[in-house]
Amino acid sequence: MENKRIYLFDNVKLLLIASVVVGHMIGFYEDGLSHSAYRWLYALIYSFHMPAFIFVSGLFHKNKNIPEKAFGFIAVAVLMKVVQGLYKYFLYGTMNFNLFTGTSVSWYMQAMAVFLVVTYFLRNVDSRLVLIIALVLGSFSGFADIGNTMALTRVVVFFPFYYLGSALDRNRLVQLSEKKWLKAISAAVIAGWAVFSYLNKRFAYRLMPLLKGKSPFTSLHESLAPYGIYLRVMCYAVSFALTFAIIFLLPNVKIPLLTVAGQRTLQIYFWHPLVLTILINFLGIADMIVKNAAGMVIFLLLAIPITGVLALKPFAFPTEWVMRYRLKQPKPDKSE
Repeated sequence: MENKRIYLFDNVKLLLIASVVVGHMIGFYEDGLSHSAYRWLYALIYSFHMPAFIFVSGLFHKNKNIPEKAFGFIAVAVLMKVVQGLYKYFLYGTMNFNLFTGTSVSWYMQAMAVFLVVTYFLRNVDSRLVLIIALVLGSFSGFADIGNTMALTRVVVFFPFYYLGSALDRNRLVQLSEKKWLKAISAAVIAGWAVFSYLNKRFAYRLMPLLKGKSPFTSLHESLAPYGIYLRVMCYAVSFALTFAIIFLLPNVKIPLLTVAGQRTLQIYFWHPLVLTILINFLGIADMIVKNAAGMVIFLLLAIPITGVLALKPFAFPTEWVMRYRLKQPKPDKSE
């Protein structure tokens, strides 16, 4: 029986990739984080977008063709680094190229490769035990500076999201998303965190080292550093709650133009750093637009056409080609 496509997760991924673009627009803009409203939005986005993305990726985990899939993600990560290195060289005349660091946008691809392999090797272990250990390791990881080789710190911090996704039944989540009372709770959860983080913008922004998942507790503000592990647990709770809230709140229907873009998030993720670098860092479009509150909103709304354009088929290269590649190509049939 052919599996029916679940549009809910395409819609979720579209929201998440648009959030990634918005977050990076703020981050790429040199003066972006000098605005308190941008700081709040930045922290709000980082509290859910990558955890939710990784969780949804875990929902579709299958213990098949693991070497090929992992190779695909590593290959995309390498290509992203090459493209980033080349355009920085042509735009600025300098190149900082390191295949193994997980500090650039390509960290997600490196982490996905590790998630695939680790989850495969843990396939016969009690999932509850694995999840508990993963959460404990992620919570305590901030006491040491693990480093960012192959995005190791982020792998440890975000692995619980991927593993929980791999252990859950996505069809059951779809069924739950149809319950009106859960939609109401989800809306309240999202609104509650948005209001709390807005009223406590300074506190929310100071959580960024934890929300990004790549820094030890010592990188927190001195007033928060002693409470790093408790804040990590709090961030886990917030990110998990927002992840489920977004899934339960969005519709499981095919939305013209939008849903199909949610099926092409990898190509959007691959190309958006180049587009943002050209628009923001080279052409200075943010400096031209952000003059007042209206300009700040207009600037962020550019994420919509950027996401839409990068979802077009021409931008499927090279990610689609790489991810469909197999290490072991079938031998041609000599009888043909």
